[in-house]
Amino acid sequence: MTRIGLGCLALALLAHPLVAQTDRPWYTPGARALRLNELSKQISDTMGVALTLTMPPATDAAGRFERVGRVFAALASVYNDLKIPAEIRDSSKLMIGNAKFFKRSDLGGKSLAAYLECGQDINGIFAEIYRISMSMVTFVTPGEGDEVSLRTIVFATAVDIPRPPPNTAECGSTGELERRIYQLTLKALGKGFSKAP
Repeated sequence: MTRIGLGCLALALLAHPLVAQTDRPWYTPGARALRLNELSKQISDTMGVALTLTMPPATDAAGRFERVGRVFAALASVYNDLKIPAEIRDSSKLMIGNAKFFKRSDLGGKSLAAYLECGQDINGIFAEIYRISMSMVTFVTPGEGDEVSLRTIVFATAVDIPRPPPNTAECGSTGELERRIYQLTLKALGKGFSKAP
């Protein structure tokens, strides 16, 4: 069975208790929270920008749950394709991510400088020349009707900079990685799923 099939099956098994929730979100905003990275930053599913997609119409809760399962499985495949280790993978809470991993110069075949603003000096752009410690998670949140949103939160730090301590620099997100994860998830889902108006 494929990864997408397994994800759909896991979520479909949870469909029965939620029949009464067909027309409203399945999570209270802010109910899912966790700590990421060495700074122990608290994050929740209300942070970041919600990028919404529209699923094929479903006639009942079980059908809707199956479609949400496909979104979750497609997202997991995107993390795999980008070579982001999904150490956090919770199909019951619909979240995927990694509390701490390292990248250097590129992620998924694209320069880290496209995703992160970490600063620069005479040696170059930090995101391109130094090791980057990253923490990130994506929340899948079913909304009203046939809509579901993806929120990706990214923290990053350039480390091992050859200068007196602290030899690190905090990075800000450009929003490009968040958008790429959303776009690749839509592509992986294929026909019937679309960008929300």
